[in-house]
Amino acid sequence: MFNKKVGMLALVAGTGLMALAGCGPTGPVYDLTIYCPEQDNEVMATIIEKFKEAHPEYADLNIAVTANGGEGDIGNALQTDYKSQPDVVMIADDNLRTAAEASAILPIGDDREAAVLEQAGQAGLDAVSLETATAEMQAYGIPFRNDNGYALIYDSKKITDEQVKTMEGIAEACVTNHVDFFYPLANGWYTPTFLWAAGGEFSAEVIDGKVILSSNFDTPEVAAGAEAMSELFGEYGIETSDGGDGIVASDDSASIQEGFADGTVGACVLWNALENIRTAVGEDRADDIKVTVLPSLKINGVDKQMKTFLGYKAVSVNANVINETINWKLEEGEEAPDISREDLAWDFAEYLTSTESQKTLLDVRGYGPADISLRDDEKVTSNEFLMALQTMELAGNTVPQGANVTPNFWTPMENFGALIRDNAGTDHPWGSEYTTAAEAIAGMITSTTGWATGD
Repeated sequence: MFNKKVGMLALVAGTGLMALAGCGPTGPVYDLTIYCPEQDNEVMATIIEKFKEAHPEYADLNIAVTANGGEGDIGNALQTDYKSQPDVVMIADDNLRTAAEASAILPIGDDREAAVLEQAGQAGLDAVSLETATAEMQAYGIPFRNDNGYALIYDSKKITDEQVKTMEGIAEACVTNHVDFFYPLANGWYTPTFLWAAGGEFSAEVIDGKVILSSNFDTPEVAAGAEAMSELFGEYGIETSDGGDGIVASDDSASIQEGFADGTVGACVLWNALENIRTAVGEDRADDIKVTVLPSLKINGVDKQMKTFLGYKAVSVNANVINETINWKLEEGEEAPDISREDLAWDFAEYLTSTESQKTLLDVRGYGPADISLRDDEKVTSNEFLMALQTMELAGNTVPQGANVTPNFWTPMENFGALIRDNAGTDHPWGSEYTTAAEAIAGMITSTTGWATGD
């Protein structure tokens, strides 16, 4: 949700994105337009100025943020009408396929792919690369963030460092200490943690001219993870934080912060909310709030390590730049430089994802960099949440979100998590429609365009 700034911001019809007013026919003429989250506007202005200093040939050009929105919202907007969207966009890796298959963003090209490999490693390049029905594997963005994951945050006065190692230990400690454990079971981004623990995997291939994204989630081995989570919720799950002590299937950040503050919440699995929670509990208790890797879940009697998605954010260039021009400010008789708007867009995209800019975003916004040379930066090593993600990544307990997870994936996962939440502990834990967890997973995923199940 965005704050409405009267006279400055207006909704772009049908997109849910925010566009800065004054860029119509009578407003300023822009030489390069940018899309980013609203909270990044100030740091983006700084980066634009530094870009102009590094590229004096662009010093007099009008380069500005003209639309605000989340990196996870831009894919559908580009698919719907990319010509109305900004030239350079900050985009989540799971939005890349939607935009690329609509021919709305440009591939970055071989030279930039080589640069990405050197800067962000193979994992970074894989996250922005995809195969479409009409093109072989290509990268469609330059990664600049690698922090889109989640970890376990807990009150060390309520739960010990040993108990946080297992889901069962956390749940039992919460009941014993009369506090709640918030686990976002029905949020599709968090739901697969126990499926990864059981060996869940993705794959993508082109069949008969169509890209088919698939998983092995409906195999008995992977479905066993769902059965284990259903059993855990059947024993410890509660509907709301007012209903007793146990596991609450929610990611309501306001309730979580209030609960930590008043001592009724002992733990949560959540994206980077550590500092907000510490602020909520106050300075005297801030050190009691800790973050660590995700716990294990007992599946068929064996402790299996749960895993987090680890997604990248990237910068992509709108395909429409090839149709746009630069309004050079020329003296009489002066010739315009031989630089296209596409050249300008790529130059800015490269600068925005440079080590220098990623360092700026780390220092100012706390964003985990994709640039592997910054992994040992003091701002990273002193950030407990980023270090928890890094620990999980190095241990092989993260799952690349990448371009082969699309927005179509989230709703089926959300619905599947809701089945467990609503039916755990009953005779029909998958609802009346399905007999087994595998059947429920297959029924939900195969009903979604572009997804299938099976090896």
